[in-house]
Amino acid sequence: MSEPMKQERTMKALSGSNTRLPIPVQNRQSGIFKSVDKGKCKNAEQTTGYDCSSGSSSSSSESESETQTPGETVTLNKQHKEDQMSIMQTTKLRKPEIFASKSVKSLPSYSSRFISCPTNDLLHDQLAKDREKLTKTSASLISAQGVISQPEEETASSNSIEPNRIEKIHERLQCLVEGEDVKDGSTAIDYKKEKGTIEAVNAKMALHRFKPYLSPYEQTEILKYHSVYCVGSYAKKHWATTDQTTLNYGYDDEKGDYQIVIRDHLNYRYEIIESLGKGSFGQVVKCRDMKPQSKDKNQVNNIVAVKIIRNKKRFHAQALTEIKILEKLMQLDPHNKYFIVRMLDNFYFREHLCIVFECLSLNLYEVLQQNSYQGFSIGLVKRFAHQILSALKLLSDHKIIHCDLKPENILLKQPDKSGIKIIDFGSSCFVNERVYSYIQSRFYRAPEVILGLEYGLPIDMWSTGCILAELYTGRPLFPGENEPDQLACIMQLLGVPDKQYLDRCARKKQFFDMYDQPRKSINSKGKKRKPNSMTFTEALKRSSHDAYDREFVDFINKCLTWEPSERMTPEKALNHPWMKAAKK
Repeated sequence: MSEPMKQERTMKALSGSNTRLPIPVQNRQSGIFKSVDKGKCKNAEQTTGYDCSSGSSSSSSESESETQTPGETVTLNKQHKEDQMSIMQTTKLRKPEIFASKSVKSLPSYSSRFISCPTNDLLHDQLAKDREKLTKTSASLISAQGVISQPEEETASSNSIEPNRIEKIHERLQCLVEGEDVKDGSTAIDYKKEKGTIEAVNAKMALHRFKPYLSPYEQTEILKYHSVYCVGSYAKKHWATTDQTTLNYGYDDEKGDYQIVIRDHLNYRYEIIESLGKGSFGQVVKCRDMKPQSKDKNQVNNIVAVKIIRNKKRFHAQALTEIKILEKLMQLDPHNKYFIVRMLDNFYFREHLCIVFECLSLNLYEVLQQNSYQGFSIGLVKRFAHQILSALKLLSDHKIIHCDLKPENILLKQPDKSGIKIIDFGSSCFVNERVYSYIQSRFYRAPEVILGLEYGLPIDMWSTGCILAELYTGRPLFPGENEPDQLACIMQLLGVPDKQYLDRCARKKQFFDMYDQPRKSINSKGKKRKPNSMTFTEALKRSSHDAYDREFVDFINKCLTWEPSERMTPEKALNHPWMKAAKK
């Protein structure tokens, strides 16, 4: 065919005539486009409502004089032309610039051809598998967050395509023509996140579409879920089978910890981004919540922290208590005013109890570390103290003991601001439901816990005094290497407790002789700590040039007393002169 004739027929196609050009369809194996001739296009016509043949709008004699070859145009009968025009009017197809004037040369393995309209949405490999079903339902558009839209009921005839659908196809082809990357989302299930259209799919639909990405175990497991938001299609996941039950189908290690796989899913909803930490209880991972949330300014990008409890009965029972306490605190603090971490969700997944929290920033120990352990200004310490005491007041008012206050369990809400939240209620309990005797981290452990005396709410005030002293000086106030050395550190500052106190202690004999004198304790450096060898003023001094804050010293002194009943309560601490000065 001569070049002028090609240009003439191209102009007719772009001007809206019923002349059709070769339509590109996707080669499912190679991922490229190719032109389809008349003989091979019958199925595409039936699927999309577009005529895959091409014809001239000139006289029949002109058409008959031309020799037709595959890939070139053929004459359309009159009725077919009318049907074709009707479809175009019904769907109001637009002809964007890329279809009107651009030849697609930027795509590999693509000959220079004009595009009139794609046959259907075949740009995504996974959607291509559903090509044969497009006559019954509109294919779902897929978001970048691993969320799948439910297919809408067919409202138009099987020979028409909805205008908004064509618009999205045009948009995606535009990216390809202009050389932009059309990237899959974080889980690679879906194409693009579109506000207001994100919904979950049911389990059967997810299994049908993403079966190649699911292990044999998951193919059975997924059917138990009502909604699926994420399947971890790009994760190098453990390929579990239902007949290999060892170590929880291979999902656990020998200690009962869940084996984390980055980019895999939890509960078919949360995509694992990274590991945040590990402890005796299990581990914490940062995740992206794929389920769309209500508009909440505090939830940035739906990033959450998920605590995965170790698959052991002891830790499971402890985690249930944690959930019970967190639910109680959520009820007591519905407006999020008391500086306590928010629990967003909890669920069981592969024999592990999981608790979902808001994701916070650095903990105070990490902030100290970044500050080269120089300590913070007295003003910043006061701001931290006010928030900690406000949280403790809520806890004490409702007889809840945190049991593990330390800098690592106090997190900044944002990395550049002084707002904080208290986390980790895994050791917490109600006053009348105390279970464990071995609680609190050593540096912040109250003497009644060490000596086996009955403990209660005051142990949290002891920990608070230790924490505030450390935040100011940059070093632990009582850095014991073991329990005897820890008690020696305390006596170095407070002196030896009286006989009446010691007689109530169940573990007295481990630390004191028959004359109620401390047993000898020498640390790894060969240092023997002597009772009453240091004052609070000396302990809280950062340098010889440091200003003396009498009120701060008095505040710490009243947090750290042998007798729990003599310690300040959170309410009294908030009204202490040092705290009152913080509000000025």
